[in-house]
Amino acid sequence: MQHTSTPNSSDHKRPPIKPIALGLAIALAASFSWESIALAQEYVPPPNVGIPGRRRAAGTRAPSCVTGDIPLTALQPENSYGLKIGESPTWFWYKPETSVTTAEFSLLDAAGNPVYETTLSLPAEAQIVSFTLPEAVSIAADAEYQWYFSIVCNPDDRAQDIFTEGWIRSVALSPALLEELASDTDEVSPESAAANGFWYDALFAIAAQRRQPSPFDSSAETAWRSLLESVDLGDLADVPLSETDLSVPPAQP
Repeated sequence: MQHTSTPNSSDHKRPPIKPIALGLAIALAASFSWESIALAQEYVPPPNVGIPGRRRAAGTRAPSCVTGDIPLTALQPENSYGLKIGESPTWFWYKPETSVTTAEFSLLDAAGNPVYETTLSLPAEAQIVSFTLPEAVSIAADAEYQWYFSIVCNPDDRAQDIFTEGWIRSVALSPALLEELASDTDEVSPESAAANGFWYDALFAIAAQRRQPSPFDSSAETAWRSLLESVDLGDLADVPLSETDLSVPPAQP
């Protein structure tokens, strides 16, 4: 894989990863019951996590290529760490209005080795955007991965990138875990996922319901707000949500 530079400099070195006490059985993918989306979504983080990240982008050395009062922000818990049942996670970010059209997503294993990297095409408007890891990219269960999402302000000077970073851990779904998380309908609800630390599953499920073309679902809107407020991101609850994932730009001739 061709790997270009990421903002994984000595200024952002991570300390040793502390073991995570899941207290849950290990599992494979689960479906979500839209009917079970509750009006209150309360995220409870997994214990014993000591991995730093960057939820909101910091300033750069040069004039910014984005505008607005809210910086580039990853929709993730305050500790920048989240669990995911199974593979193919989806990430969400608040992307401010920007004059550039290119972003870069990078995924690394816990040792800092590149796993996946791609360039993404950005819309100009301020909105919540998302990106889903391709199914062809294999990530191991019970392993931490570090990710970066960077707005490339100046391709000739990557020090001007505006970026966020965080960590994700994929957890396989076993019958025991499904039994613990499932509702009376034998499906994992977003509320149950959030309450048991599965941030990525809860956020994706509610976002998918909000993206349904019709009819309008006020319970999904309320659940979205409640989940974001539970991790102090309530200022983003009313930001428009993109209808689809960010696209990969066509190959240059």
